Amino acid sequence: MIISHKKFHIVAEELLSPFQHVRGLMFLRKLKPHEGLFFIFDQARQIDIHMLFVFQAIDAMWMDKKGVILSVKR
Repeated sequence: MIISHKKFHIVAEELLSPFQHVRGLMFLRKLKPHEGLFFIFDQARQIDIHMLFVFQAIDAMWMDKKGVILSVKR
């Protein structure tokens, strides 16, 4: 999946299953610039993000069903 906006372009792997959501970036040693993960949930809800066994800093972005960016955390 490719996510594009005026200021950025990200190549993201889609994560659909609960196992994929839990594993996320765990044990991944290096993420290339402009690469990421795109977590897809069955319904809109508040979620927590853990950094257990994640060895690099990340930015997190929340979007609504229409793709509108609601929040970004660095």
